[in-house]
Amino acid sequence: MIHDPRKYKVEIIVENNLPIIDDAKADIKKTIENFGFRVFNVDLIKDYRTLKQNNSLHKFFELLSQELNDKGLDIRATISKDIAIPWTGYNVKNYIWKPLQKKLTGKESTTQLDKYKEINLLWDIINRAFSERFKGEVKIPPFPSLDADENSNFNLKTETSMRK
Repeated sequence: MIHDPRKYKVEIIVENNLPIIDDAKADIKKTIENFGFRVFNVDLIKDYRTLKQNNSLHKFFELLSQELNDKGLDIRATISKDIAIPWTGYNVKNYIWKPLQKKLTGKESTTQLDKYKEINLLWDIINRAFSERFKGEVKIPPFPSLDADENSNFNLKTETSMRK
């Protein structure tokens, strides 16, 4: 009887804490090859923002828009000199967050943002910029998290502990 080996493609997820991605990929490849397997490709799995983080982003946009409006800082006073437009969550997202996101990450959508690193970076930059520009007059709200309670309703909790 002639033995005809069959080939299978297997996907394995391996966690590795090496800080340099290329070193981590090489380490993973070497470890798997030591077990006698051929490795063709090692890809980093990106953790994109979650639905809860999306809800938190939009809550942050709303909270910041309220703070800006409470301080009498309409869009004209903050960004555009043409016409007095009050802030909304939509405006915060499209005039502050998204342009900064595009410049720093090259990403158009918040769905493409890294779950922790990029969201935190953007929030930190906005916080610093507003603190410097408005000399502490505008209080940037802490990044909110939305947690479901026992009734599956969402309760707003502002916490910095969720930020890595």
